Amino acid sequence: MNKFTKLALTAALASLIAQSSALAADTIELNVGYENNPSEPFGQGVQKWKELLEERSGGSMTINIYPNSLLGSKDDLMDQMVAGEPVCTLTDGAFFADRGVADMGIVFGPYLFETWEQAFKLNDSDWYKQQSEQVKEKAHLKIVAAN
Repeated sequence: MNKFTKLALTAALASLIAQSSALAADTIELNVGYENNPSEPFGQGVQKWKELLEERSGGSMTINIYPNSLLGSKDDLMDQMVAGEPVCTLTDGAFFADRGVADMGIVFGPYLFETWEQAFKLNDSDWYKQQSEQVKEKAHLKIVAAN
């Protein structure tokens, strides 16, 4: 897992914690649901994130991992997020397009960028910030990290 992905996942967790009603609990728990198999790179990254988070928080924060769509489809997970559940997932612009922000679908296009720098430039652009605001307003979801 590269440094940017680690930073993005850490930022995602920090944002979710700040917004979560789980703050009142002794241990803060975040459920991470995704479609992939745990042996795939994303599954390995989530497992490493879990280990690092639990180590660095002294056990006061934990991640419950649900691979293979165990918490439901990506749409189900998004509905859980909107309902306020402490859950996150990996998604792409196509799912935001399906939830009312049509222009976000373009970021799912294949071979859109030749370099990571180009991708990061898009993520830092006013256009992307505007689209992210629309996701928040129309889909009631917050993008906490993009890479």
